[in-house]
Amino acid sequence: MTYSYTRFRKVLASVRILFGFIFTYYGATKLFDPNFFYRGYNVAVMSMGESAPRWYSGVVEGMILYPGKSAVLIGLVQLFVGLGLLLGLATRPACVVGMIYMVNRIVLSWRPPVLDPTLWHYLDAHLLHIALFSLLLIFAVEHAGETWGLGAVYHAHRFREIEEPETEAFERDEEQDEFDETEDEHEHPISA
Repeated sequence: MTYSYTRFRKVLASVRILFGFIFTYYGATKLFDPNFFYRGYNVAVMSMGESAPRWYSGVVEGMILYPGKSAVLIGLVQLFVGLGLLLGLATRPACVVGMIYMVNRIVLSWRPPVLDPTLWHYLDAHLLHIALFSLLLIFAVEHAGETWGLGAVYHAHRFREIEEPETEAFERDEEQDEFDETEDEHEHPISA
């Protein structure tokens, strides 16, 4: 392992832990702060409903009709993603759930609040969500939980199980080769 790769793994783990803390904070706020609904959750859902495309109206209506359930579901999703990233445990499933959540956020805020939106308006409106989606994708692909996370314990155990049978098979092959050599010597003695 080269020095730059080790440094990359440490930076990746630091960023993973930072974003894990942020997601955990947001999820815990939605689940455990009783003042969360009074600070504008319903207003935020209503504004998302205005910018979401028509084909996504069923999801928006469900969020409007059941704001408590949708807030708890969103809080659980954010808490799962946050704890997965923070602890480095089940990082890939947490990242996949987080990417689905980010796609949901992109669709919910689809139309920028501009009269005649251009491509740049769409990119500007979704830049944060696209960046978080990309970051979660990098975490998932690069096994981000293996450095400074509980995923390292799992992966070390998994690799140990994979390496041990190969070592045993190699030792059996060497023993078989030695047996074959001694058998060949007995069948075909070399005359001196």
